[in-house]
Amino acid sequence: PNVGGVGEGRIMSKKYSWELDERAMLQKSTFPIKPAALIEKAKQVIDRDILDPDDISEDFVFQFPVVGPLSKAEYLKAVGGFQIKTMFPDMNLGVHNFHVDPLMPNRVWYTVAFTATNSGDGPFGKATDIRVDCPPQVNSLTFDAQGKVIKYTGGYVVDRTYEGNNSGGMGGLFGPLYAIGKGFPFPEAKPYSRSWQFRLFSLVGSTVGKITALLKGE
Repeated sequence: PNVGGVGEGRIMSKKYSWELDERAMLQKSTFPIKPAALIEKAKQVIDRDILDPDDISEDFVFQFPVVGPLSKAEYLKAVGGFQIKTMFPDMNLGVHNFHVDPLMPNRVWYTVAFTATNSGDGPFGKATDIRVDCPPQVNSLTFDAQGKVIKYTGGYVVDRTYEGNNSGGMGGLFGPLYAIGKGFPFPEAKPYSRSWQFRLFSLVGSTVGKITALLKGE
């Protein structure tokens, strides 16, 4: 039911030419599970920690910014071993902003605002009692016609400079681990930093801009 591409099948707002008419798009959807029911289905799956095998299709794919793609078996084994709830027993996901994708009406998007205290021991070591606050991150659950999850994406931070976060601007598992001082050693699990290539590019771009301005007498 993907209606992406270069604009085929899209219904645009009559007021703003750049705005998609979400209601009209969803009304014409042929996906058997209607938006309100699909959002409720997503909430039920999340309430079971997205770990109930009965909720997940056999051709399921897990994809986060760095980790993945993982199959159903790989995902259940990996995520179950992290013991997130044991490490962060007061974990509050702050999930909000559920909506069905008008271009892919079998997909539910939602925002996660993770906060918790590392008051429990776990596979990453002893409890630190450090409070963790992550920036908002966008997740999604995509369903098949039978209501099974076929794809789970998440950990995509929408503002790494979000006020109050101590996770290095990261989400997923990497953010909380970094906040409690137990981050992984590879670059992908560390806060963003500019590469020397990008720093050089930025420096050259700035210099070129200044020279151009001088040549123009600005």
